[in-house]
Amino acid sequence: MLKKLLTIGCIVCLVFIYCDAVTDKYKRTSAFAATKITPIGSIQSNITSYDNIVTNVGNDFDDAAGSFTCRVPGLYFFKFHFPQTVTNYELTLITLFKNSFGSAETEITSAFQPASREDYGGGGALAELVAGEKVYLYLDGNLPLQADKPLVFNGFLLYRTDKDEIKMKKAMFSI
Repeated sequence: MLKKLLTIGCIVCLVFIYCDAVTDKYKRTSAFAATKITPIGSIQSNITSYDNIVTNVGNDFDDAAGSFTCRVPGLYFFKFHFPQTVTNYELTLITLFKNSFGSAETEITSAFQPASREDYGGGGALAELVAGEKVYLYLDGNLPLQADKPLVFNGFLLYRTDKDEIKMKKAMFSI
């Protein structure tokens, strides 16, 4: 009986250790993918209210605000693409911005599509972020979205740059 209790106790401990490791793993990473199919009229504003959050590891993407807030410092990759239709007679310009602690926005990259052309526009960029910085898309123009032609915005952490990670790497390689 004691042997069974010890075995069950060990299994329970391993489950708790595994769950804690998995939970800790997601505390150290970040990734999101969001789509928007609701058409946006002619505006000059941040793109907000995404229709579908495909994934949001770390819950760092705020779909209502349309922005990603860095929680884990590091190098990130962001990508977006959007449709342009022949019935849209306006230039569509989307810019990926970074905002650091209430300071002026920094343009990371932008993409545009000429008016009256059936095509996709988009861009991607690497950005080194510190905790608290925000990344978001800004629209200047008209964005004729549909269910089969959505705006897609995603990003993920490539590697961390925080002090704990640097200490861990130094400890691994020091013999």
